[in-house]
Amino acid sequence: MREAMLPKWLGILTAAVIVLSAVAGTMRGIDGSAAQGTVESDAGIDTSEQAPVEAVLPPDTLLFESLGSGYCAVTGLGSWQDPVLEIPERSPTGDVVIRIASRAFFGCSFLREVWIPATVQEIGTLAFGGCRELREIGVSAENPYFTAVEGVLYTKDLRVLMHYPAMREGETVCIPATVAVISEMAFYGCAYLSTVEYASTAADWEQIAIAPRNYSLTAASVNYT
Repeated sequence: MREAMLPKWLGILTAAVIVLSAVAGTMRGIDGSAAQGTVESDAGIDTSEQAPVEAVLPPDTLLFESLGSGYCAVTGLGSWQDPVLEIPERSPTGDVVIRIASRAFFGCSFLREVWIPATVQEIGTLAFGGCRELREIGVSAENPYFTAVEGVLYTKDLRVLMHYPAMREGETVCIPATVAVISEMAFYGCAYLSTVEYASTAADWEQIAIAPRNYSLTAASVNYT
């Protein structure tokens, strides 16, 4: 009886071996396909380090920032090297320049003249601060927000004195009685200034809000007229 059962068990074992071999082959096929798929998907990806690309500006090109809706701000010198800076009414992309950003030209060592167009509506804090060679600021007569009086930058209503060029010629500046605020660093590093002629009284002068770092102003003598 044992001899009769032996062929039967051998048949069962043989069938089991065949099934296990088929399953193992299928698994190898799946693993191979997955590996091959990974290689193919990575083949088109460049994993090498890519050096950052620096934009090269044309000569004498300012930096601009879009504000949307066709407007922009001038934010810096960019590649500008001319000592006479004429801020354009439009950026190279055609946006209207309505703002000069805070510190846009701060500490520029070569600017001598700045001309502001009619389109500018806002000038940020210290936009021309520390420009030690600046001699004159001009503003378009059509600008409804700002004006220049003898090279000194004011708001149009003459209530805020915004900037006195450090290298402006002459020892005297005349400040109108309308001035209520003198901006930070408006009088900083002034080479020639020694006297202020204020068109009102000493009491009114004391009411002016003078922002910090106006060292050249506080060092000058003030005459009241």
